[in-house]
Amino acid sequence: MSISTLPSRVEALIRETPWSDFGTTQGAATNVPFLLTDLFSDCEIQASAAAHALNDLLCPQHVKLASASLPALPVIVYALGWLKDRSGLGATRMRV
Repeated sequence: MSISTLPSRVEALIRETPWSDFGTTQGAATNVPFLLTDLFSDCEIQASAAAHALNDLLCPQHVKLASASLPALPVIVYALGWLKDRSGLGATRMRV
């Protein structure tokens, strides 16, 4: 599983966020940085799995938002643009 080089500002945002201070549907958001990084994977299956996991962790049943949604949002938005530029598929590849 190969991860494309993350843009430095995205990598810094992921690295510098105190994820354990934020919550998901399953507790502390300590796994969120790994899933956000996986969104940029060269492996479509890995990126798609990360998108689905983030959806479940950050927006359970599409009814409420977990607190980790706020710091994750800029990375998710960037990933959507990155996918669109990279593959031409845009948001159709990743539903978050």
